[in-house]
Amino acid sequence: MENVIYWYSGTGNSLSFARRLANQLNGETVLYPIVGILHGDKDYPRAEKVCGFVFPLYGAEAPWPVLAAIEQMEIPEDAYIFAVGTCNERGGVSIDDFNNFLKRCNRHLSYGRKVSMPGNCLPSNQEENDERLFYENSEVQRTAENINKRMIGSYHGGNPNMNTVDDRRNMFGKTGFGQWSVSDSCIHCGLCAEICPMNNITLEDSGPVFGSNCGYCFGCYHWCPQKAVYLKTFPAFGKEGRDQYHHPDIEVKDIAEQKRL
Repeated sequence: MENVIYWYSGTGNSLSFARRLANQLNGETVLYPIVGILHGDKDYPRAEKVCGFVFPLYGAEAPWPVLAAIEQMEIPEDAYIFAVGTCNERGGVSIDDFNNFLKRCNRHLSYGRKVSMPGNCLPSNQEENDERLFYENSEVQRTAENINKRMIGSYHGGNPNMNTVDDRRNMFGKTGFGQWSVSDSCIHCGLCAEICPMNNITLEDSGPVFGSNCGYCFGCYHWCPQKAVYLKTFPAFGKEGRDQYHHPDIEVKDIAEQKRL
C-alpha cells in the first residue's frame, strides 16, 4: 500500500483527524487501527512510501499501545514517517520523544506536529472546544501540504525517561491514575467492554471488570451512557468529574471497530 495511516483513538479526535488527512494525501491511502497489530493481525497493511501515525497525547506522550505496536511493525527503511499528536493545547516534547522511540527501532521521524483538539483527559471549556473544532480542517490541510511535499523536521532532546513502552505505562501510575471503578448507576450494557481497544474490560454478572492492560484512551469514561465509570484516585475522572466528550463526527461504533478490523 502506498500510504498507510495507523491510528489510535478513544473519543474520536485522532480518528477524525486521520480520516480527514487521508483524503488530502497524494496517492492511495489506507487507514488502519494500530491496535490490530497488538491483537495478532499479521496481515496489517504495510506502507510502501508514507507511514503515518495519528494518536492522542496523554501526559505529553504518545500512548504506550502505539509504541508497543510499532515494536512489532515492519517499516521500510526509506519510508517517509510522520506523526500527529492530538492534544489539549500543549504536548511538551512528545514529538521529540516519539522520534527517540523510533530510533530505538532503527527508524527516524521525518515530520511531526502537535494539534490542539478538545480535551478528553484534562478538560477544556466549550469556547476552546468550538474554536479547535472550527480550525481542524485548516490544521489537516496544513499537515497534508507538508507531508505531500515531504517536509523534513528537526527533532532533538526530549525526555530521557520516556524512551520505552514501560516508561509510558508507568507514567500513569506516577501521575495519580489507578484502577477504574463503576458506580451503582451502571446498567450493565457492556458498551465499555465493546469499545475498549485493549480488550481490558470484561462484562460479568457483577458488572464491568477492569484488567491491568489499560491504554488510558478514556473511551470507557466518555462513552458510558450512565457516566458510571470513574477513577477514585484522579478527581477529573471521579464520580463528580469532568463532562463527557467525544468528537461530534465520530460515533461509538467507529471506536469499537478499531479492535475488529
